[in-house]
Amino acid sequence: ETMPPEFWEDRYFKIGLIREPCDYYNSLHAVGQSGTHLLANHLKSKGFTDRFYGKRGSKEQFSDFVRSVVVAPGRGAAPNATAAETRHAPMMGTCGLMSMRLWAQVLRPEALESLNRHLEPCPEPLSTEVGCPSPLGDFMRSVPDGMLKDCQHDIERSELLSKFDCWLRTDRLDEDFIECMAKFSQRGGMLWQGWQDKVRGVAVNKNPHAACQDMYTPELAALVERVDGPLRARFGFAGRCCEPHPTKSMPAL
Repeated sequence: ETMPPEFWEDRYFKIGLIREPCDYYNSLHAVGQSGTHLLANHLKSKGFTDRFYGKRGSKEQFSDFVRSVVVAPGRGAAPNATAAETRHAPMMGTCGLMSMRLWAQVLRPEALESLNRHLEPCPEPLSTEVGCPSPLGDFMRSVPDGMLKDCQHDIERSELLSKFDCWLRTDRLDEDFIECMAKFSQRGGMLWQGWQDKVRGVAVNKNPHAACQDMYTPELAALVERVDGPLRARFGFAGRCCEPHPTKSMPAL
């Protein structure tokens, strides 16, 4: 589930996918309602179906879901915090689930191995996905503070992200893929004749869900900005929560 080390060599043409974080969590939750990914399957197996997925389009359930997968109870709470504030206090460091997946699967696979050892035996239900270890990074509630800080640091400064030849934005996937293939061709890559007609406008893994901006309260948007803000900034998402990337060309890191 991690990027093999040899793929960092210059002889490999590297393509990554990036998404605006608020939109990412909206999609993650919506896809989970159909039970088609490991995190959702795990949560449902632990009896959280009604809590997180019982009402399609529910802002309250969506907010509970986001807070539960990116927030650890009590970590980061102020000394005079109320019980409710302590329960939903943001984690130390600014590395949300989206950032953690990028960090653990791509930038620091060795940290993922270390964390899997830290998680054994399996912690509380919302800490991991199906069994232990947890290959995708769905373990935010039990991540040590030091790893959160390392994750934030690497998301902000790692030069490895700039080694990707293309970062395709999900909101401009067709345009970015065509731009990326032009870059691939310029470097000597071979393309099938008529490839553009085969990929333009093709929808894969499409999952209808509520509009991103309809699912967020100002408070929830601020939470996502806190935990995934470094990632948003690194990839140039300069607008508000749910707003698409502002440039016509792919992000250049």
